[in-house]
Amino acid sequence: MTEDNKTKKALILETAREIGAEKWTAAEIDQLRRRMIADHGEEAKTGADYIAEVLKTAGLKISLKKSLKICCTSRRLGMQR
Repeated sequence: MTEDNKTKKALILETAREIGAEKWTAAEIDQLRRRMIADHGEEAKTGADYIAEVLKTAGLKISLKKSLKICCTSRRLGMQR
């Protein structure tokens, strides 16, 4: 499969394998999201909630204590948790 033909789901799973986290917290999911954009450009941009759902569907451990949207939005706005 060439990079142009990869779906976002495939990119998420590939990037997750590269990162290799045992448990996916909001911080690891945000790291994955940023890495996808850095490696594949703006077309790889996707929401943290979708990334978490893809990882969960693939059987990876997700450990979230609160909504990803709230967590990631707060970081972008420079707010503390």
